[in-house]
Amino acid sequence: MRIYALVTNYSPLTVYLYRNGFARFTHVRYDETKINQSEMHLTNVAIQKNVDNYDDNIGGKWYIDKLKIYLSSRYGV
Repeated sequence: MRIYALVTNYSPLTVYLYRNGFARFTHVRYDETKINQSEMHLTNVAIQKNVDNYDDNIGGKWYIDKLKIYLSSRYGV
C-alpha cells in the first residue's frame, strides 16, 4: 500500500494524510512450491506486465477508496 502523509510538526504532532493512496497487487497466485518466482512477490509494473493475465487497464493498482469498497462488500465492516 502506498499512502502519502505530510508531517509538518513533531511537537505537537501534526500529520496530513493524502486520501488518494493506492495498493499494488501481483497477477500470480501465491504458491509456496514456486518460491523463486519473482512475479509472485514483486508488484512492479515492469515485472507484472510480462505475466500472461496482466491487464493494461488496471495494471495491478487499486486506489484506496476502491479497495475499501471491495473489502467492505466482501468481508463487512
